[in-house]
Amino acid sequence: MRRPSRPLGFGPIGHARPGRWILLDLAIGTGRVGLPLAARGVLVEAIDASEKMVAKLRAKPGGAFVVECPVPDRRRHDDGRHLEVLEVTEDSATIEASDFDAATQHSRTQTITFADTGIRLRPHFERYTWPDELDLMAAAAGLRLAQRYVDWHRQPFGPDSSAHISVYRPA
Repeated sequence: MRRPSRPLGFGPIGHARPGRWILLDLAIGTGRVGLPLAARGVLVEAIDASEKMVAKLRAKPGGAFVVECPVPDRRRHDDGRHLEVLEVTEDSATIEASDFDAATQHSRTQTITFADTGIRLRPHFERYTWPDELDLMAAAAGLRLAQRYVDWHRQPFGPDSSAHISVYRPA
């Protein structure tokens, strides 16, 4: 069975107009869609799990790797444990209990809600990284830090920032 032909300019490439557009391409491959959109002024953010596809994409011009991450709160990591009241209402109370292991950079957090309907547990586990550590990992992958901001409004990053958006480009 033959597929119906698409009109010229059909799909994301034909509809793209320069301006404040952002494309998140979750499997950019060789850039078949992402690169033409970038050429039209669309900001393209992309990832791909295939090293072979990324190698083909890297051989083409342009591109950046952007990471948005929290900056670990050093005060919460000093003694290895943290307890905080998040919310108290007429029907419930919610607390957060955290345990930090500085040697492995692991954080275990349990958000606990006590309510008349029972107790609700919401566990979270992560390995946290510091911005300098991400820079080293990027360098090992052949990237260099181009910009770092606090937020998507490009507010300057500083020593007291609680989050960062880091833009890496090929070295």
